[in-house]
Amino acid sequence: MRVAARLKVGTLLPILGMLIGCDRGPALADQGGIRVESGYGYPAAGDVSAAYLRIRNRGGSEDTLSGVTSPQSHHVMLMTTTAGQMTGLATVTIPPGQSVTMAPGAMHLMLEGVGPELGVGDSLELVLRFSRAGELPIVVPIVRYGEMPE
Repeated sequence: MRVAARLKVGTLLPILGMLIGCDRGPALADQGGIRVESGYGYPAAGDVSAAYLRIRNRGGSEDTLSGVTSPQSHHVMLMTTTAGQMTGLATVTIPPGQSVTMAPGAMHLMLEGVGPELGVGDSLELVLRFSRAGELPIVVPIVRYGEMPE
């Protein structure tokens, strides 16, 4: 009985942490109420790559991601995929207390003009531009296609 009780509590702790907004470890960036909790990218396919982030707004006001740049890419676009169709997004608004999670087949960053040298084990430098939090430079790992690290 005690083992079962411990398992239930152990299973509930991560869920409770998410519900009350506990941090999940070191952030890639944390500034002006915006916390970039995690991120990763995929290797270049030709001259194109994609990156994915989890961003939490811990501030009291909404903030807007209005652009992303990278010294390793000629052009970075905010994109979303709906019913297999990719479309560009001008901005991404994150309400206070909410998160945005980018994932394959959904919202993502599309990088054009990356070199073929961007491979597994490398790092991708990104600068996120927010209306309130300002510019947040981050570095994300390049992982194998299909991997979705936390």
